[in-house]
Amino acid sequence: MESKMYTIIVTKLPQEAGNELAQVYVEYANTYKRTLSYSLDDTLRLMKNPMGNERSYVEIVNPQDLSQQQTIEELDKQGIDWVELDLTPDFEGQLLNLIPNYSQTNPQWADYPLGDGSIPSKTIGNWGCLGTVYTSMAQYMGLCTDNPQEFNDRMVHCGAMSGVYVQPAALRTCFPNEVSYQGWYTTDIVNWVKAQISKNVPVPARVDLDSSANYTQHWVLIIGYDINDNLIIADPYPYEATVKYQVDTIYDHIHEVLIYDYKDEEIEPTPPTGNTIDLAPYFTTIGNSQLFELQTKIDGASQGQERLQLQMSGDVSYITKNTLFEQLKVTDNHIQRGIDTSPNEHDYYVLTQDNGELLVNWMARYMRVGETFTSTPNVTSYNKTNCGVTQSTQATTDYLTLDAVYDTFDGFNGIVLGRTIAVSWRKTSNVNTPPIEVYYFTDGLGLTGWGEDSSGKQARVSEIHGVGQRPDNIKDWYCIPQEWRL
Repeated sequence: MESKMYTIIVTKLPQEAGNELAQVYVEYANTYKRTLSYSLDDTLRLMKNPMGNERSYVEIVNPQDLSQQQTIEELDKQGIDWVELDLTPDFEGQLLNLIPNYSQTNPQWADYPLGDGSIPSKTIGNWGCLGTVYTSMAQYMGLCTDNPQEFNDRMVHCGAMSGVYVQPAALRTCFPNEVSYQGWYTTDIVNWVKAQISKNVPVPARVDLDSSANYTQHWVLIIGYDINDNLIIADPYPYEATVKYQVDTIYDHIHEVLIYDYKDEEIEPTPPTGNTIDLAPYFTTIGNSQLFELQTKIDGASQGQERLQLQMSGDVSYITKNTLFEQLKVTDNHIQRGIDTSPNEHDYYVLTQDNGELLVNWMARYMRVGETFTSTPNVTSYNKTNCGVTQSTQATTDYLTLDAVYDTFDGFNGIVLGRTIAVSWRKTSNVNTPPIEVYYFTDGLGLTGWGEDSSGKQARVSEIHGVGQRPDNIKDWYCIPQEWRL
């Protein structure tokens, strides 16, 4: 058969295959990686790319319709080659269908200046992957009908761009009444994706390109997963609209995912009761506190311990953990947080305000039991050795609830501490949702315990050292800039 203008791919599916299942089958089994587009037609048709590209794509809606055979014959009479494929893949999982297909390299907007156009060399075509991902996501969530060029302008006008760069939480910035932003995550990615897909919310992801690419990172949209937890993505770069395939067939690693949700209808929380409490004594001390051991256990089995000490440097508090620390400050109205060097062995993170200033309001200083404070920090992670950025700045939202005030608080080994508060941390304002962690702060000692419902971990004071029995903890500042060493 001589080569003609383009090739038609006819898929044979089980007779019981309906529209939705047919789309899933073809996307999953399409080894040619041709782009799929959907319409309200009831036939299987081939169409030449409307932008003039010689590569073709398939529109599939109802493959078992008998009229498709007539269509194939008509095309055959016109001299158009076609290849018949039997596709019966065993696909199980969940896939979001009808995701709008956009390519950042479409000539209609590829050369359009990115953001405010302040760097002419950066265009939607060569730097607009995240904006294009947001365009598809916003359309799927029913937020707008923009194309990538229009959505770029929308982000500029709503304040979601900083020059040519997309700001953290851009979708929430543009649609504050419709969308909530839960933050960025670098671990447990598959479970985050599965939870979001079950709520019909696609997930933007930052990935590594293959080694032959001329730049190293890229944004794609995760739209589903299969029975083996392979993640299925819509890729905004290929010109054939949005190509869908398993992420690991092209990309080496997922660095992070951005978690958005449809904004829940606002429900007035139950007003907190009781007296307003000044939280300052639980985060400050005079000089340095006594040293104590904080032991971590899972189901009663010890997982090790750290030596803690609450230290003061002027009006700044440091919860020290051996040489690691958390930086806090009590102001007239808030408890603020800044640097934390304790998340892992290699990194530290910094909480900053929108203007880049260190220290973010983490809790209100005066709260009543049951009251929740919403904290909206910008979080950036750095390498402890060279202070290179390991996680770019991301806006996140945290909900801190004052759960209880205890006159006494039990540690391990029969230790009983004095007045202590319990503070729970969530990524949702719904206080009926189990917290991620609960923290305990004791008057004059600072952090004296924490617990995780999901893992069963809990940490409590297991030993208190007498004054002068042990040397004070010495903070390791690594390469942290001098201006942040408050």
